[in-house]
Amino acid sequence: MAGNTFEPINLDALDLSTAKTVPEYAKKLYAELKRVRKLRVDFYEEVRSEHKAVLAVRKWLIALGIIALLATAFTAAARFSQIGKNLSPEPVDVGLAIALIAYALMTALSFWENAAAGAPAYFRSTDIILALRDLWSQYEFDQQAILAKLPSSDETAIRAELLATARALAAAMDTLARTELGEWRGEVQTSLTQLAAAGKEGLTAMQAQLRADYDARLAKLEEDAKSKAYLTLQVSGAAVGDVDVTVDDGRPIRTPDRSIPLPELKAGPHQIRVNGKDKDGTALTKAQWIDVKAGIRAIAIAV
Repeated sequence: MAGNTFEPINLDALDLSTAKTVPEYAKKLYAELKRVRKLRVDFYEEVRSEHKAVLAVRKWLIALGIIALLATAFTAAARFSQIGKNLSPEPVDVGLAIALIAYALMTALSFWENAAAGAPAYFRSTDIILALRDLWSQYEFDQQAILAKLPSSDETAIRAELLATARALAAAMDTLARTELGEWRGEVQTSLTQLAAAGKEGLTAMQAQLRADYDARLAKLEEDAKSKAYLTLQVSGAAVGDVDVTVDDGRPIRTPDRSIPLPELKAGPHQIRVNGKDKDGTALTKAQWIDVKAGIRAIAIAV
């Protein structure tokens, strides 16, 4: 049976009124409390098992930290030592790449561990299992002490004392579960806040990077535009359907469009030829020399 913390003690199923003797009464209470306690221990054992990766994560972080530090030291030595001056750039690049990957993995593992709250869940579950063990041990000692009063004490009083002890144990187990729930809720809320902040920060950084890349590309395009020509050919006239556009002796561009971006051209004279057909199927050809100047502009040819 899977563990859970929602299962209460079931006194109705015990039918304590049918117990003819105090030992039988105590045995029924003991069996039911043991069942409930086992369910709760199993639940926290499952939680603990799910988060035991925290121990492996710690080992990986240590290993990656060592690798990153060694790679960083190697890179520094290759750059600044006398030996490093005689090395080719490749070892330095490899050292930087290893260090970068190791630090990136450490950051990712640390982020995952913080977001998943594995360490708190692991140790909290262990702590609750130990607390349940201590409560159960105390209950067993208390029960034996109460039963030791037989046969001299009043059986009705002993039954009441056994029931009170059982009630105290059940209440203590419930308190543990409620306390754990509060801590877990706080961790989840904190984790969600951290994830949202990390997502927002990452999105902002990515947008900034994309904007920087766009600005750099635009600047390069503007710089290229000062020495290269980017033309758009506007075709008009009687031609219908596809037309073939040839620049100098290049490969023809076949397209049904009438606004055609031409390949990047160097400044100077170029011949543009347009071949097509009119609505009757008659071949149409128009060749035109143009003096291309640097920049972005459009030219028109009527076929």
